[in-house]
Amino acid sequence: MSDACLLSCDWGSTSFRLRAVTAEGAVCAERRSPRGTSAVSAEVAASGREARFAEVLGEEIAALEAAGGIALAGLPVVVSGMATSAHGWLELPYAVAPLPLDGTGLTTARRQVRDHEVTLVSGIRTECDVMRGEECELLGLLRSRPACARGDWSVILPGTHAKHVRLEEGSLVDFSTAMSGELFAVLKEHTVLRHSFAPERETGPEEGLDEVFLEGLLVSYREGLCSALFQVRARTLLANASAAASRAYLNGTLLGDELRDESILDWRQVLIAADGQRAEHYRKAVEVLCPDATVHTLDEAELDQLVVLGHLALEL
Repeated sequence: MSDACLLSCDWGSTSFRLRAVTAEGAVCAERRSPRGTSAVSAEVAASGREARFAEVLGEEIAALEAAGGIALAGLPVVVSGMATSAHGWLELPYAVAPLPLDGTGLTTARRQVRDHEVTLVSGIRTECDVMRGEECELLGLLRSRPACARGDWSVILPGTHAKHVRLEEGSLVDFSTAMSGELFAVLKEHTVLRHSFAPERETGPEEGLDEVFLEGLLVSYREGLCSALFQVRARTLLANASAAASRAYLNGTLLGDELRDESILDWRQVLIAADGQRAEHYRKAVEVLCPDATVHTLDEAELDQLVVLGHLALEL
């Protein structure tokens, strides 16, 4: 018998994730599939998109129920991510910041799929930026870390398109987006810098990579990204830098540019919503560039639960 009270659905462009969860956020059963919104949208004309998305969700719920051996009949569903984009299930307008992160200001729509009431959650916009999907992570963050609802916080959501979010007393006041993750992939694979990551350069000393990372960080922060980037190639040619050293230096240059904002000097409480090496890079960068800030990170389990807690905050 399952204690699940909600189906939490994170529907991205290239992936689909569905979890049956308890009121405390424990996962009773989970299903992942490659049926992202881009794939589903490509299957039908725009006029048939709503019906097709509803059909796919129904199929995935049935598959989760069968694989998990649990009854999911009648459970409400919350869907966030790209399902409410122009190429998703139903395009919804963005909620406008500033707004409280208690779920009341978000734009939602209701649909019925079999015996499940489905809540579709849209994203948030400012005058010059947008997010879609991260809003539920932030709702979950305030549920997981209640201290973030008090005072001023700077929250970093790393990723392909990293978000820097400013919270004041539990409200999202502003945010900005940096394409650092996507730039790393493009520069590494499709520019002259690719030669610094050739397979034959994978051998080499691994020690001193933290220092290399910080060197790239400071050069980029002080001098700008364009001049710092070519140093990846120059270091290969002049110092025979390994691929690992080139990765560390490139990571540093991109983070130095990402954090090249005067407002960072005012940061006091910083939370990095990442774990592992990515969190460590951001932590080192913030500590060097903003030594007065107190930096917090999440462990893997807490990070994985943010969307679920955000969906619970909306539904319960």
